[in-house]
Amino acid sequence: MKSLISTTALFFCFLFGNAQSGSGLKEVELVKQTVLEEDYIEWESLVYDFGEIPQDKAAKAIFKFSNRGKTPFLLTKVNGSCGCTDIEYPETPILPETTATLEATYDAKELGKFVKSVTVFTNKEARPYILMLRGQVIEKTKEQ
Repeated sequence: MKSLISTTALFFCFLFGNAQSGSGLKEVELVKQTVLEEDYIEWESLVYDFGEIPQDKAAKAIFKFSNRGKTPFLLTKVNGSCGCTDIEYPETPILPETTATLEATYDAKELGKFVKSVTVFTNKEARPYILMLRGQVIEKTKEQ
């Protein structure tokens, strides 16, 4: 009786295990195929950590990105989360297989830790990219 129960349990584990692994493979293959066939933008990094910044000193973050698709794209709208961040970005089309930069300059007036964001919309994707700026503003020393 124990061997019948063990055999039945083993059979169902095998059956469900194969069903799950098979469907998972198809999903992975579908994702890979979709990424290969569609245009996409590749960011070198989505987070820039300034570390410590002296108060009242502007600090610049440079975000590199590449067009890994077959058609040009545009950055259609770029917003900072506050007025403390000045943003410069290309307003011309980014051609296939080229790299460009977005520069975000943080005006470090208030002491303490900060986390700010830059929201980037393109003409290729419905969802925006969220770039993060973080660091800590410290009091200026005489050397700074």
